[in-house]
Amino acid sequence: MKKLFYLILAALLLTGAGLDAQTPYTKTFSPDGIVANRTGWSFWYMPTGVADTLNIKISCIDTMMYSHTPHQHAHDELFIVLEGDAILYMNGEETLLHPGDGLICPGNSTHNIQRTDPSRPIKYMMFTREARDRSGQVPHPFFKKDYKATDCLVRFRKNRNFWYLSPKQTLGDMNVRNVFVRGKKVRKNPAGGQLAYVIMEGTAMVTVDGVPVRLPENSVCYVPKGSASSIVALSDRLRYLEVRTAAK
Repeated sequence: MKKLFYLILAALLLTGAGLDAQTPYTKTFSPDGIVANRTGWSFWYMPTGVADTLNIKISCIDTMMYSHTPHQHAHDELFIVLEGDAILYMNGEETLLHPGDGLICPGNSTHNIQRTDPSRPIKYMMFTREARDRSGQVPHPFFKKDYKATDCLVRFRKNRNFWYLSPKQTLGDMNVRNVFVRGKKVRKNPAGGQLAYVIMEGTAMVTVDGVPVRLPENSVCYVPKGSASSIVALSDRLRYLEVRTAAK
């Protein structure tokens, strides 16, 4: 009897471990998860430690006029405005961004993001890729050395597929594509580099290595490097972002 008890207990523990290991990483926006800061708040969909060098978060500026004073760092960042009009400063140029617009700030550029109206907050999504080489430095693969803000700006295109950040711009190091789906079409992604699905509108079913996960609007699902995945719309309209990094 005692032996049978331990066999059952071991089976339950193994089953639980297997379920934990197979469940894909997902996170849905919740007010309970926001973290207040001096400019407003942030919500981390993918904080440091979830993925290898890839971070995704939402920020809101509602207590100050800007995110921080213009600063620079080695890694690339992509900003996509979600609510309100924003001014993105980069290397001496200011660009007005409307909801849905995006702008990539290549590594070592001087930048910050600002509100246009002190009575209206802004919300934006930020994607960061910290691809480090053996020396600890972050390579700068942006496709132009003498780039201007207009080279980095992408205007939102409603009901269209388009690149916020194309493979050409960063040589595949980080790519972000807006995908619009009408109807229940399955899109398959074979195993490769790391991938994240960011559900912007609608509801989707994402399957990672055979494990299905239902994702509502304002959710992220992370697909680790080497895992296969697929996505299908569960609503009449679906818009999501495909965020990829190179398979290195």
